[in-house]
Amino acid sequence: VPPLVSAGITFTVGVGRILGFGDPGQVEQAWEHLIPAGGAMLLFGTNFVTIAAASGLVFFLLGFRPTTAIKVREVVRVRAAQISAVLLLINALILGYATFTLTAESALAADIEQALSHSIRSVTDNEARLDQLESAVIVRGMVDGEEERILIITAVAIAPDDLKDLQSAEIRDQIGANLIGEGYSNFDQIQLSLQVRKFQTSPPAVPPTPTPLPVLPTS
Repeated sequence: VPPLVSAGITFTVGVGRILGFGDPGQVEQAWEHLIPAGGAMLLFGTNFVTIAAASGLVFFLLGFRPTTAIKVREVVRVRAAQISAVLLLINALILGYATFTLTAESALAADIEQALSHSIRSVTDNEARLDQLESAVIVRGMVDGEEERILIITAVAIAPDDLKDLQSAEIRDQIGANLIGEGYSNFDQIQLSLQVRKFQTSPPAVPPTPTPLPVLPTS
């Protein structure tokens, strides 16, 4: 889908939900559509600016440039070059910030997955293991009248039995201690939603007993 089409669709759906059109229960999810719209517009703007700047540079290097005899054309050429440079700088700053944010989120998710896997095995004495880290997001919420940053972790574990509440709390506390040890301090508390998928252990295989061979009489 072209970037402008994607931006138009997601922006329209997001604004429609903000204004109350459609399902009222989905109004809070409007930002989930506006964020992709911003990303699509960023992609369109990057393509537009870089293609226009590259085309102008190629024409300039090949000698296709307006004559300097007319000052009006000279002013237009200089102004166009300045505008292109400013737009390129703005796009570079936005893309640099987006790249830095995505890299930080990927590093946080990898550290959370490692800490969660280690905590599950440690608390359950290697009876359970992490199957999948579904999501890990930091949200702002009001706790006792104060705004706090809450790290919400949703994951799936595989275990022979359900985990006890004390085990889940211990896993959550170990994750917090491990993340703080890694240098993450941009959250105030952790909420862990851990779904357990049970599996059955098969009994150990019993080797077959040897069948004695009949002894043939000797002549």
